[in-house]
Amino acid sequence: MDPCSRDECAPPAICRTIAHKPTCECPAGYSGNPNIECVILEECRDNKACPPTQACINNQCQDPCQCGHNAICEVTDHRAVCRCPPGYMGNPMSGCLVPSNPCDNDPCGEGALCELDNGNPICVCPRGMTGNPFQKCSKCS
Repeated sequence: MDPCSRDECAPPAICRTIAHKPTCECPAGYSGNPNIECVILEECRDNKACPPTQACINNQCQDPCQCGHNAICEVTDHRAVCRCPPGYMGNPMSGCLVPSNPCDNDPCGEGALCELDNGNPICVCPRGMTGNPFQKCSKCS
């Protein structure tokens, strides 16, 4: 029979079986006598008690970032600001979409190279060639 089946721990304490005996423990973020009462440890009451890169959330100094997938989060004065990285698109709160490569559409002229600059295609003639990279690059004479 599981010694914790009669769970005589105080809420929200957790019962663990150690050496065939029930042992009560307060969960992380709580303190007290787990047989009587576990209380939340108050690390903060407001943001002033936390470093500027954290916020007071549920009486704990925590990272306030809740950005979506691929988004960048910057925390200033306890406030999280989410943004998509350069070239990415979408809502930074729900997720930033991986950019498609605009060079895949072959926007440049014959013999030209396509390079990306912050997600934008730039057409250039390779070294030793000249011309309009949007039309045609030819060997230098």
